[in-house]
Amino acid sequence: MRRDQGAQRPLGRLVPRSEDEEPLVGAVQPCPPAGDRPHRYEITVLALDVPDAGVPATASPALASFTMGPHVDRLRPPDRHRHPLTRAMPAGDADPRCAVAGPEDSARPMRHDLPMTWGIGGIPRPGVRPSAKPVLYLDIDGVLNPEAPSHPEEFTEHRIGRMTVRLSSRHVEWLAELGKCYELVWASTWEEHANTYIGPLLGLPQLPYVALAAYRYRPDDPKLPVTQLPRMRKWAPILRHADGRRFAWLDDVIPFRARRQAWPHRGIRLVPVAPADGLRRRHVDALLAWGGQGR
Repeated sequence: MRRDQGAQRPLGRLVPRSEDEEPLVGAVQPCPPAGDRPHRYEITVLALDVPDAGVPATASPALASFTMGPHVDRLRPPDRHRHPLTRAMPAGDADPRCAVAGPEDSARPMRHDLPMTWGIGGIPRPGVRPSAKPVLYLDIDGVLNPEAPSHPEEFTEHRIGRMTVRLSSRHVEWLAELGKCYELVWASTWEEHANTYIGPLLGLPQLPYVALAAYRYRPDDPKLPVTQLPRMRKWAPILRHADGRRFAWLDDVIPFRARRQAWPHRGIRLVPVAPADGLRRRHVDALLAWGGQGR
């Protein structure tokens, strides 16, 4: 990182100290070494519900995050909107575990006397809901589209708009194998566009997908710090989509906190993938072995 000690801050901008108390004056810019593999950067934009959260000018990033936490509007879903993954149900069939209701149910009190299946947050424990197949949540970039494969001859490059996507014929065979054992679901920021641009190139039918961009966090979602929102943005939507079914998640970004929360649950299998090489045969074999359990 380059630190320009002579730069002036724009009005209203606060640059906190680093965790080792060294002041970060001016702009701190991404600066990967020349000739290195592509670097990935995450930029977090948080909307606050107050004009000034009262973060001290000498605050460290941890203190700044702690101070802003209660004012981050994204963590509190609006009460007037139904969750995008919640379907309308007759009053008699309403699931007592749902914490967010539609406008017509706003006056109906929540029933806390009904038994709840313990899960991750207020979500049913994966594996308690019977299903013909477990669900396999598929990421694309870094998994099916690796960043720098060690065997580039196995991949064909495709131009999709301004993007170049690398896909392999081996993945076509492997996904066909996995499709016999799992219900395949896209869990990618491509969302519905995966069915338009990626699926046909891999010989896949139209697959369901997890709505990530439209997801609104709920009070009974798994708890996480504000600073982990970008890396954990898929976790709650995937858990809600699974809704108690056994599932596996194949991704190049599976944070430690998600692994820790999933560890006690036999109905979850997390499969982290190195983004440079993407999906490999060992990942497929592990998924096939786990997916056949409980049949």
